[in-house]
Amino acid sequence: MKQSWKPLLILALVAVAVFHLAPTAEFYNMAVPERESLQLREPSRYYELRKDAINLGLDLQGGIHLVMEVDVEGLSDEEAKDAVARAQEVIRNRVDQFGVAEPTIQRQGDTRIIVELPGLQDVERAKNLIGQTALLEFQLVEPEVDRDRILQRISGVLAARAAEREAKEGTEREASAASAEEAEEKAPSLFPDIEGDEAEGPGVDEEAESDSGTPPGATLLSLLQNRGREVAIGQRELPAVKALLRDPRAQEIIPKDVEFLFSSKPEGPPGEKYYFLYLVQEVPKMTGAMIADATVSISQSLDNLNQPIVNLRTTDEGIRVFRQLTGAYIDERLAIVLDGSVYSAPTIQAKIMDGRSIITGSGDEAE
Repeated sequence: MKQSWKPLLILALVAVAVFHLAPTAEFYNMAVPERESLQLREPSRYYELRKDAINLGLDLQGGIHLVMEVDVEGLSDEEAKDAVARAQEVIRNRVDQFGVAEPTIQRQGDTRIIVELPGLQDVERAKNLIGQTALLEFQLVEPEVDRDRILQRISGVLAARAAEREAKEGTEREASAASAEEAEEKAPSLFPDIEGDEAEGPGVDEEAESDSGTPPGATLLSLLQNRGREVAIGQRELPAVKALLRDPRAQEIIPKDVEFLFSSKPEGPPGEKYYFLYLVQEVPKMTGAMIADATVSISQSLDNLNQPIVNLRTTDEGIRVFRQLTGAYIDERLAIVLDGSVYSAPTIQAKIMDGRSIITGSGDEAE
């Protein structure tokens, strides 16, 4: 009788272990397409499941281990250090495209970077994506009114199509086959609390855009947030928004000379992080080939006293292009895009004659 508690204790420990290991078993028993589908349909459940699952390293689930070396020949010690740091940041942004849980990207020695991608098996794709030359472009940002109008039309078209589909399947919900123009008239602004419109803002459409993989009842507008003049997307909702914008019907609405891009890094506190969405001209006005040098310093001017700024100097060809660009688009925003992600979108304040400019509002010096 004295030992009767031991089996109960063992059973209790086993039950606790099973309870805590269940998310791990469920997550890693899913095929990659199943995980991607869950991330689109139920982002909250996906992130909770991934958070509760034990992170299995390369030794347990396999994956890719890469050692990259940065060529710093001919550079000073300070320039070499900066080049490696920039390469590490570029690699980090590219790794995000794989959607790998807990990747490892760390320095080894002075010039090497270790990359570990647990669970990923496509070695050649990883090497090609991570090792390719970074592409820096400068693209004009389209006006907010054009961005909002296109988003409204996309949401209206996808919601109407989803409603038609549900009606054909015999659901009790009344189908609304409103056209893109009708949806635009009903909700002319994304965030009417700013502009005073009668629409309800994000979530104004109640029809499910289920054929694009979004959560039941979610529309494109319901996944967007208002951040001043910017449109933002929560980190968890980002895959769903990307899927909606890739939808063929959405692509038919987006003009051929513009494209939607997302910010390179999330902002906001833990658990509430978000990305910005930009509508930019597809053809860049200038590329990184025209940048001769870029350095960081602390501003001494009254406007940006003690704030970090980026000093840009263009090549001889860049001086001419930059002079024309800044002269023609004063007070417009110019997105600085690296590998298809927007790092910042400063406003052109004046015509720059000598190819030397500064970028303010970059946050801290490391950023």
